[in-house]
Order: sequence, then C-alpha cells, then structure tokens
Amino acid sequence: MANILPPKSDEVFKMLFGDEQDKDPLTGFLEAVLPLPGDDYDEITIMNPFLPSKALGDKIGILYLGVRTKTGK
Repeated sequence: MANILPPKSDEVFKMLFGDEQDKDPLTGFLEAVLPLPGDDYDEITIMNPFLPSKALGDKIGILYLGVRTKTGK
C-alpha cells in the first residue's frame, strides 16, 4: 500500500503550491478559498517561502503570497 502524504503538511503544501515556475496549482487553490475568480488575477508573487515561528512550538509559515488583481488591488 502506498503512503499518501497529507497536503496540510508544511512541506507537502509548499511542494504543491510554492513553485514559482508553475503557479497553476496555486491559482486553483486561491480560486477555491478566495472570493475572486482566477481570471481577475494579474500577478501572484511568492514573496517569502519560509516564515520563522514566533514562539516555541508554533508552526512555521511556508508561503507568504502577494496577489494583484487586474484593477490594481
């Protein structure tokens, strides 16, 4: 039986959505969680892929994204 990696894992999430060269999976994810259709996006920028934890025991943030719409928001 094959092991299935959980997409909520920080490392797996980054592998799925943190590729600067292929933003299609990330765009699909953002369309699913934001009230904004993908064709309104002008630019998606992965600004800092590793955010350190602020306190002992905190999770490490993996993706910090910038999304600019075609209207400049």
